[in-house]
Amino acid sequence: MSYFSFPGIPNNTVNLQNQIERAVCKVYKCSLEELKVYGKCRKRELVEPRQLITALSHTLARNSLRIAGSIFGNHHATALHSVRTVKNLFTTNRDYREKAICICRELGLPEDYFKGI
Repeated sequence: MSYFSFPGIPNNTVNLQNQIERAVCKVYKCSLEELKVYGKCRKRELVEPRQLITALSHTLARNSLRIAGSIFGNHHATALHSVRTVKNLFTTNRDYREKAICICRELGLPEDYFKGI
């Protein structure tokens, strides 16, 4: 079960959300609880996985921006910023792209998935 449960969201979406969270946390070597406890922390090692989880929650799990943002207690505008930032960093930052590709492999997605979001 996910750290948060969202009423009215189909079970398969919750399972996909759990897979996203596990894959990102595995690649970034952090725990979901750590990301949630330090939700307002601006350290890159915590911001990047939070943004990836939020962006994938919106694009892959098809959650609304409101729901994707609420995972870490943020607003829909923060979720939209996360989606745009993930796409931008994927195309401009080599280290970020390598981690994103590892996450794609974990989730069984094409390696260039983040180019299309």
